[in-house]
Amino acid sequence: MSELKEMSLGATRNRSRVVVKSISGGADVRNRLLAMGILPGRLLDVLVNQTYGPVVVSITGSRMVLGRGLANKVIVEEVDGAKGSASASW
Repeated sequence: MSELKEMSLGATRNRSRVVVKSISGGADVRNRLLAMGILPGRLLDVLVNQTYGPVVVSITGSRMVLGRGLANKVIVEEVDGAKGSASASW
């Protein structure tokens, strides 16, 4: 079993599945992400992530587009089809 590594959502690979571990940033950032359904423990499918521009993710079947700055505040771990982790935190 490979060791999981935390990274920002902006550092993930195209077509990867990740679980949100934490959010870095203030209340405004957290509230914005919460309104989008991005919260600790949630599974995200990364659809598009180039080295520049926005990151496109799928959350429970809905596509969301995050600017690179906002995506870099979302700390995630890559998973292989596993369910979300209960150990995630704000």
